[in-house]
Amino acid sequence: MTSIRENAQRVLSYLAAQRNRMVKGAEIAERLGLEPDAVNDAVGVLIDGGLATQETSFGTQPFDFSVVQITSRGRLEADEA
Repeated sequence: MTSIRENAQRVLSYLAAQRNRMVKGAEIAERLGLEPDAVNDAVGVLIDGGLATQETSFGTQPFDFSVVQITSRGRLEADEA
């Protein structure tokens, strides 16, 4: 089983590759082969660390957000990884 930290790093790397594009949870789950709960946890860690921002809306279940986007701090972290 992959740790939340490892999933967060994978999601951060994926977001960095998307430049400034807003990305849906379903896309992240599909591209990285993660379950929705794992995506939610990883994105939560990135948000808490200031590495990503999110927009929320109704009807995004099973995801806790509608879209997520990397921040400047996130790009710096991804570059240093």
